[in-house]
Amino acid sequence: MLLQQSGKGQNKGPLELTLLNKVLFPPDLLKLTLITSDSCKVNLFVEGKPYVNFFNQLHTKTILTLMSFVIKDDFTIFKKHIPECLSAETIALSPSDFKFYLELAKPFGSMLLSFAANSLELSDTTDFNSVDLSGLYTHKESVSLSPERHAGEKFLDLSQIYEKLKTAPISCSCWAVLVDCCDSYHPKDISQDFLVTYKITDPSIYPEHACINIFHKDPKSIPKIAHFGDIIFFSQLQFKDYKGIIQGVVPASSKLSSYHVFMYNDVNFTPYASYKSNFNRDPEGEKRINSLIPWVSNTLENSLPSFWTKTLKKLTEITEEENENEIDVIGRVLDITATGINPEDPVVVFLGDGDKIFQFTVTHERRRLLRWVKPADTIRIRSVFREMNVLYLNIYTEILKLPFKSLQVLPISSSEQLLMLKRYFYCETSMQQISQVAHKYMKFPLVSFDKINMYPVESIIRIEGYIVRIKFKTITKIVVWDGFDEKNRLDAVIEGEDLEKFLNGILWENAPARICSADKLFHAAVKVCTDHLQIVHTQLIN
Repeated sequence: MLLQQSGKGQNKGPLELTLLNKVLFPPDLLKLTLITSDSCKVNLFVEGKPYVNFFNQLHTKTILTLMSFVIKDDFTIFKKHIPECLSAETIALSPSDFKFYLELAKPFGSMLLSFAANSLELSDTTDFNSVDLSGLYTHKESVSLSPERHAGEKFLDLSQIYEKLKTAPISCSCWAVLVDCCDSYHPKDISQDFLVTYKITDPSIYPEHACINIFHKDPKSIPKIAHFGDIIFFSQLQFKDYKGIIQGVVPASSKLSSYHVFMYNDVNFTPYASYKSNFNRDPEGEKRINSLIPWVSNTLENSLPSFWTKTLKKLTEITEEENENEIDVIGRVLDITATGINPEDPVVVFLGDGDKIFQFTVTHERRRLLRWVKPADTIRIRSVFREMNVLYLNIYTEILKLPFKSLQVLPISSSEQLLMLKRYFYCETSMQQISQVAHKYMKFPLVSFDKINMYPVESIIRIEGYIVRIKFKTITKIVVWDGFDEKNRLDAVIEGEDLEKFLNGILWENAPARICSADKLFHAAVKVCTDHLQIVHTQLIN
């Protein structure tokens, strides 16, 4: 029968469909994308653990002959299975050629599964918890679990790595999909090197992920990742099991470890960035990336990694309670505006969703965050704090473009409306910021100099101003001016461990020329003492 001739509700077959791919929405919803006899795509949704576990075992190109099925166009049933930031209608219909989707008949009727010369019949008496599929796929070419070869090196999928880690740490190569990362930062408590962390996944472990820690000497050597969903090849990583999660490590001193990054839809097999080695094309690698590209588009278009939804917020979902919390946000870039005429001047990014506009400032030192970003892009910003309609970046903040249709944030309806909203929400930006505060201290209030005496001794607050003098002969002290009244000057003392971290590699002898300037804003967390302020967990941007 032709699907176009069927109506909504219960239908009788036979309807012959060929399995193209599957997407699992944990814990108990599965989408099967199928091809009809006249080459049209349609989605079949299976709900309930026994059915999901069974149908998730079917191989691509398996033929399903349905004797009864249901046609539906109600998308509300998906809301309990997917994050709020995804469109239920897009998930239900993508990549279908129809404006409806299919469900199994209830109660289950009958179905014939065919693969090559084999077949398996299912009926209303079938126990889906105990069906044996081995006979259906007896003549299918077996897939070896032995490591594949890539230019003379072994490379494994993440589930194979996980199994091997049960006995001992290993060193190997792998292809994967990048789903999260942070910016390069200096974890002084654990290493003298800089660190960037990637979260990766692949079809064998999705929606779970593995973590990759890359230690390095120079942050500029680390590629800037463009998209959520870009494909990455790691060569000779050291892997270990960390509390049940696969963890890979690239030491800064490693001569063998390297990686290459490809666009999520790159059919030319050419990396846009590499770390520590040149890329050599080879047939096995090209075969692997060609298998990952359709998986990325089908899977990440319809679902998100399990860790994403814990902190991810649409701009329209942010509440006042989030003011003190570190969150990840998703929004549409409305505009990127320079604050001055010099290349070193900060830029302000306007981020929108519906009638909400937020802004955040990116200093010259962190401009690489915006390397791939332009107006009209939908982006995810990792690890920010919010005060009113302003977002504040911290040392881990990273920005990834979201290229998939279901994640897109709709544009504001007109340029005139955008201009009005910008004028309403715009906050005057500061000069070049020369310091950064540890992210856990961003929750403390930003206090004007004339209000500091209202806070009791031992209180933690934040201040902003301009450094006008540095004393470091007997006691390390800086004099900070608020920029408004010449009488509003404060002494801020730096002691102990905070003194060591404060300079962030700048010599005291060179500090005045670097940080004493009318166009360089100093932002610090301080503890209120009896006759002075003590700087805590603040460091200069080198």
